[in-house]
Amino acid sequence: MKKGIAWLIAILMIPTVSMTPVSFAADETDAPDSIVEETIVDENENEAVEDSLDNEDVIAEESEEAEIATFAEEKTSENGAFVDNEVIVVFENDITVEEAQTVTEGEVEIISPEKTSEESEVIESGEQTLVAIDENKTMEEALTELTEKEEVAYAQPNFIYELDDPDGIEETGETGENGEPADPDNPDDPEEPEVTNRIDKYRGDQWYFKYIDAQNAWDLVDALREYEGALPKDQRVKVATIDTGVSLTHEDLQKNIDKEHCVQTIVSVSNEEYPEPIVEYSKVEKQPWHSHGTNVTSVIAATSNNGIGIAGVAAGNHNDIVSVMGINPFYDDNRDQPKYYTHQCSATTADIIAALNYARDNGAQIVNMSMGHNNTFKYEGRYEYRASDYYDTDNPKYKLEHNDVELKRTIDELVDSNITVICSAGNDVTGKGDEKDWYPSDFESTISVIALEKYKNAYDITKKSNSNYGAKKDLSAPGRDIRVCTLNGDYGFANNTSNATPQVTGVAALMLTVDPNLTPEEIRDILCSTATGLYNSGWDKYTCNGMVNAYGAVAETTKRAVAAGKLNISEEELNTILEQTRPTALEGKHLGTPKITKVTRGKKYLTLYWSYSNPKYLYKIKIYRAKGNGSFKLVKTFTKKTTKWKNTGLKRKTKYRYKIVVYGTTSTGKKIWSPYSSIVTKKTK
Repeated sequence: MKKGIAWLIAILMIPTVSMTPVSFAADETDAPDSIVEETIVDENENEAVEDSLDNEDVIAEESEEAEIATFAEEKTSENGAFVDNEVIVVFENDITVEEAQTVTEGEVEIISPEKTSEESEVIESGEQTLVAIDENKTMEEALTELTEKEEVAYAQPNFIYELDDPDGIEETGETGENGEPADPDNPDDPEEPEVTNRIDKYRGDQWYFKYIDAQNAWDLVDALREYEGALPKDQRVKVATIDTGVSLTHEDLQKNIDKEHCVQTIVSVSNEEYPEPIVEYSKVEKQPWHSHGTNVTSVIAATSNNGIGIAGVAAGNHNDIVSVMGINPFYDDNRDQPKYYTHQCSATTADIIAALNYARDNGAQIVNMSMGHNNTFKYEGRYEYRASDYYDTDNPKYKLEHNDVELKRTIDELVDSNITVICSAGNDVTGKGDEKDWYPSDFESTISVIALEKYKNAYDITKKSNSNYGAKKDLSAPGRDIRVCTLNGDYGFANNTSNATPQVTGVAALMLTVDPNLTPEEIRDILCSTATGLYNSGWDKYTCNGMVNAYGAVAETTKRAVAAGKLNISEEELNTILEQTRPTALEGKHLGTPKITKVTRGKKYLTLYWSYSNPKYLYKIKIYRAKGNGSFKLVKTFTKKTTKWKNTGLKRKTKYRYKIVVYGTTSTGKKIWSPYSSIVTKKTK
């Protein structure tokens, strides 16, 4: 019976993807409650929103590490979901390494990077171990045999995860200030550029800085530091990016990177020639072989105001806010692997757990994970999807909340120890976003980030078309044309949830600068409650709580810290600081009041003329009408700039009342709307 159950579980674990197209229709967005006078009926609108496929270049980095490539071949499988010859085992009680090897009939490696099997005689209860299984056994056979042994508390496959970046990065070919890229073969650090408060060369391309109000957040942090005792200076927040590592030679990544703790965490029990589980870049003089981690890290921590390239969201005005350690659990670019790998690196559950443990042991306060479980399965040339993320059997050892229970347990333990874990919501390889489960982002303890388009209409569905979305996500961030640093010392444009997520991580770091004792749940609450509202008023499944707002999050953190007596500053002083640093337009009625300038009449019609303050991007002009002293109803909507409308089909010698309201979007992506115009009354002939 157990063998049959294990076989069913192994089949369910094979990841798949949906080919079902997703169509979006934009519901009518009425004026916010603060300006709606009565219930209205829309007689004219029925708009659909077209969701197009992205056609972006995919550029795979060539691997220069022969031993990594060799090891990767042993870490793959035909199913693409987990490593064929490895399982993760947790023992019921303390057990010696020798006894564990006898029980499992295979080599054992403790996953914790601080403790290897060679150095320890005892594996503690609950400690995760990686076990090499007999290559002649199938996964279901190995799991069945292990779970039947009383010494084993739990066993699962060693799952495979990928980067959340199927589109890759556009390399621009642009170089640093000297016109030459950093030498990836040179392990020595380049001479650090002097920060001279010169605006970054490509800051104008970082359109998302204005959308998320990053500069205002920096100015708020600086203003708080000017008050003696209110906020310590150079109190750096420790961030870990669990990704493909980070270039230590890029000239724009010299101020905010913790080079001492940039490491690789690959756990192996099947290749004696592969290096130790922890390999320090500085020790082995090795440049990462894939650009993804460098891209992601630069979004958080690129040096600001040095006149060279770009600025990281958490760099601040003086590069004294954040310190990032790049932890790399990925081992191959998979260029020769099955199609569903989409030319990406892969990491196993064991590798990622080791990375998470390393981040915790070395003081990380935030962990950024732009990756996900491989949810694609190619069958006879087409992609399929099966809803198999949850399952339950009569065997207590298989009563799991999610099939990768050990990764979930590790992340939960980090969050319980006050480490915030922020993950990408994932990108659908078919080009259409999906509501399917995506892990680790959909574990309840993580903060999940959706990618946004470079939108002009904040009232539309602003989600990037291929970004996943839905009820298990938390908020959104820009994910189109994000300026990043690349491996060869250049700069490029990256996309998708991989590069939206580090913006939220950067904002969380700014918040922890103000209050280092914030819990992960408090960070989630502040991020979501201060996010910029998009699409419909309130929560919606395409952007969830809206777009991350750096200034709003830092301001709210400061208000709470002052109220709790954590900052040595009065509320009056704080209000002055907030007034001085706030963005020019955050939300609400920032358009001037429109005016109905003239109404001409005929026997069965009235012609309205009006004027209004044109927003940067017009959304709609709405005209409301009341017959006599009756209630107002929405009777006409324009989605183009116009100042005239002939209202035909009216009754003769009848009094009508009119008012109008205008909606738009600022150049920084915020919703704006006008108050209602004054009511004008006119009678037909």
